[in-house]
Amino acid sequence: MTDTQSVLCNIINQIFQIEQKCNQELDSSGLQRKFKRIKQHFGELDIEVLDPIGQSYDDTRIDCDATISGEGIDQLKIIEVVKPIIYHKGAENVILQRGVVIVAKEQ
Repeated sequence: MTDTQSVLCNIINQIFQIEQKCNQELDSSGLQRKFKRIKQHFGELDIEVLDPIGQSYDDTRIDCDATISGEGIDQLKIIEVVKPIIYHKGAENVILQRGVVIVAKEQ
């Protein structure tokens, strides 16, 4: 088994365990540990998943596609993330997926 296959198996195992936990209990602390392990396995593949919630947004930002909620186009803030930003970290950071976000005027 290659290293990549081993990492993918680890990811699948973690997802399976999360599913099992969800079926048995509602305590999120156990689930958070599983999500952390999944992120570690993605890191082994040089994959980084970013949740930009709460960050400032302007039209020069190239890592997100935004829908503006409400009125105004100045001082925008990301209020909801539909899809996260996904990078492949290597010699160069490559955006594999641009984030899909909803932004609104900062208050």
